[in-house]
Amino acid sequence: MAGVLGGSLAVTVLDPQRYSLGASAGVYGLLLAHLATIILNWDQMDCKICRVFWLLAYIGYDAGSTIYSKLFLHVDSQVNELTQG
Repeated sequence: MAGVLGGSLAVTVLDPQRYSLGASAGVYGLLLAHLATIILNWDQMDCKICRVFWLLAYIGYDAGSTIYSKLFLHVDSQVNELTQG
């Protein structure tokens, strides 16, 4: 629940004109909780470098593609399109 609340508050602070809709904040909360689990259990974990690489690759790709589409392609999400017109 803290991930959902924190994600919703982050969207509100970073882009106040956009509505937060769906479970994406919860998904990112789970991804960051998995990263925290890897860090806390680093000594006992098998294949730890592989886990960190794929987790950070997924988070980086998703965040990078969102930033690229917003800044360079000027594509907004469907939530904005529905609320504006």
